[in-house]
Amino acid sequence: MAYRKTFKGPQLPGVFLTADSIHLPTTIVDVLCDYARASPQREICGILAIRGGAVVGHYPVRNTARESQHRFEMDPRQQIGAFRSMRKRGEELFAIYHSHPNGSAQPSEHDVSRHEYPEAYCFIISLQRQSDPVLGAYRIANGIFTRVGLEVEPS
Repeated sequence: MAYRKTFKGPQLPGVFLTADSIHLPTTIVDVLCDYARASPQREICGILAIRGGAVVGHYPVRNTARESQHRFEMDPRQQIGAFRSMRKRGEELFAIYHSHPNGSAQPSEHDVSRHEYPEAYCFIISLQRQSDPVLGAYRIANGIFTRVGLEVEPS
């Protein structure tokens, strides 16, 4: 597994990026952290979608991994359903997210090897301190993850 710091975030249509940051509204960050806190013993997962420069779709997907306290695998039917809904609504894939109930907000080797959407960000919610979750943002491609700056702005 490799790690390198990035100084320039990748450009996606409809997403506001500075040279090294994604800007997300507090409401989106709160939804993800609250969802993770509601299931502190297992990893949660899902999809965020964008349209017109804003995150407009939140699609929680059931984690079907046998060892769900350390891994996530999206329920294939729910994942396909989310992608169909996104197409109907004119949304684009923005991020795949999941939580680490006891781990840091950094991708594990398993996360890096299983990330199938290099065009999408990978968001990880760490619950090491449940009262103060940490959200990390990454790009993962070709076995390498790159941390992306994340700015949380008032909604």
